[in-house]
Amino acid sequence: MRTLRLLCLTSVCSLACLSFAPAAWAQRKGVKPSSRAPGAAKAPASGAPTPAATSPNTGAAQTEATAPAPIDDAATPTERFRGKSAAVRVNKPISVLAGIGFMPRFGEFFSVAYALNRSVVLEPFVEHGTYSFLGLASTRVRLGARGLFFPGNSFYLSGGLNYEIYTGKQNFLGLEDGTYEGNHQQIEVEAGIGNRWMFNSGFTIGATWVGFSQGVVPIGMTSSGNNLSVEDRKIKDDNLKENAQGTSLHFAKLLLGWSF
Repeated sequence: MRTLRLLCLTSVCSLACLSFAPAAWAQRKGVKPSSRAPGAAKAPASGAPTPAATSPNTGAAQTEATAPAPIDDAATPTERFRGKSAAVRVNKPISVLAGIGFMPRFGEFFSVAYALNRSVVLEPFVEHGTYSFLGLASTRVRLGARGLFFPGNSFYLSGGLNYEIYTGKQNFLGLEDGTYEGNHQQIEVEAGIGNRWMFNSGFTIGATWVGFSQGVVPIGMTSSGNNLSVEDRKIKDDNLKENAQGTSLHFAKLLLGWSF
């Protein structure tokens, strides 16, 4: 019985020594014993980079997702007016147009326009108008060029110069038949407002709602007559010059054409 007690006491002491030996060894070596449970994941040390930070693609992907797209200033106006007349004006800069209207007499027009950019169009033109009433006939022929300035989409302001040839004819019926014909040439300035609608297909509609032309530089004048006194001929010359050099109103000038 005494021997059995001695064996039990020896076993308890051996177990106690085995339990405290690792802690005592760690304390002697200066290592703090770990309290982590077996199988638990090891926490990263303070200040150590995380897996997300060390991934070579994650940061780049986030930067690409949040970075704003670059803005192309040159393309912005066209994008703003995409599908409208201003965008077509840039993509199809050459226009060929023909039409009719009043200058102030009824006339026909032909022009070829070239868009320098979205806002400025250069347009050489030819205009021809006639008038006839009770033996009096007049003809205007204008050759010139104008600039069209578009502050927005289709509406424009125009201004230009032209060379005008004004011809007047008159027949007199009386005791003796008489005729008169005069020709006046000059440089004119002109201005107007209108719209020009352009479609993606190239079809183009132009309209000058109202405008005017004014003679500024006389170039020359010739006249001839039959059975007219010197005084009568001078009166006809003065009337022709006054009509040619006066202000001419233009309105309702409508044009159709194609752009490419």
